[in-house]
Amino acid sequence: MGVAHYGRLGYERCDYEGTRFQPCQAAKGTEFCPGAEYLYCNTGYTLLAEIVARVGKQPFREWMKQRVFTPLGMKNTLFYDDDERIVKGRAYSFHKSNDLSAGFYKKSVLSYANAGATSLFTTVEDLAKWINNFKNPTVGNAATMKQMLERGRLTKGDTIPYAFALVHGKHKGLAYYGHSGADAGFRSNITYFPKEDYGFIVLNNQAEANPTGKALEIADVYLAAYQQKGKEAPAPPKPATPENKPATLVNADYVGRYYSPELEAIYTIRQKGNRLELVHVHHGEVPLKPVSKDQFSTDWWFASTIDAVRNSTNAVTGLRISNGRVRNLWLMRLPDDFDASKPPLAGK
Repeated sequence: MGVAHYGRLGYERCDYEGTRFQPCQAAKGTEFCPGAEYLYCNTGYTLLAEIVARVGKQPFREWMKQRVFTPLGMKNTLFYDDDERIVKGRAYSFHKSNDLSAGFYKKSVLSYANAGATSLFTTVEDLAKWINNFKNPTVGNAATMKQMLERGRLTKGDTIPYAFALVHGKHKGLAYYGHSGADAGFRSNITYFPKEDYGFIVLNNQAEANPTGKALEIADVYLAAYQQKGKEAPAPPKPATPENKPATLVNADYVGRYYSPELEAIYTIRQKGNRLELVHVHHGEVPLKPVSKDQFSTDWWFASTIDAVRNSTNAVTGLRISNGRVRNLWLMRLPDDFDASKPPLAGK
């Protein structure tokens, strides 16, 4: 699994504890042959950080501070690899609540301590110094910056937008590169237009925010004189008619509990009013939006598409969850009474 993530292990399920790294032990093989396709995966970066720590013989947090953050003058940047550490002036993150009796927002907890793909605490001012390093290298040199921008290539010869932790793109005719991030309720984006030498940084602590869209909106203000005129916006979708309305759903078909052997986690589908919602003990609850017969979408990025699977008798036997990083994660339906028996008492 290279930096460009040409082939990836099942689901991003890993156990991080200090220097112990147990990657995806329950994963059922790869999503595709290495090099044939591309999907983003956090696990590669967490593994890379562990390699740096072991080869450098010091915590990744300290290695980055000494060799990257301090030379660039990023005084307010650190990797948060201890979830009990108190950081003065830090922001916490939130998400909108579906239970208004508990308030409009709930806290989104960053409840683990691994670094590499996540857990970077920083500021807009510090990230501006990181962007400037591409044009005026202090850390690394021109060859380093060139290599970071090198696009990945598939085995069939096609190049992909992804480089070394940077994504290439175009916006209204202008080339840019950058990256976005999301964890707990934090959302972030860096977009840099090298030819025009404009960089845009958006940091947000509300899960429903769209920092990538906001960065491009700001770019439109500053780069309007350089941009190509876009095509007219496509016509809005036609309203539902008897021919294209989603099939009527029988909610009782889906209500139940579902277990993932890979994640060792249970998700519940329950009915609330006239709608269905997906529930998890840690993530909370989210509405299930019908897309078509036996297919739903949610606002959780890690469960963006959910397909119900039926058996020969037309009963729902499980779910397959997919998103931009995972395909067809299997959750089997549990019997309604699977936990009806009493647990054994201690010492018995």
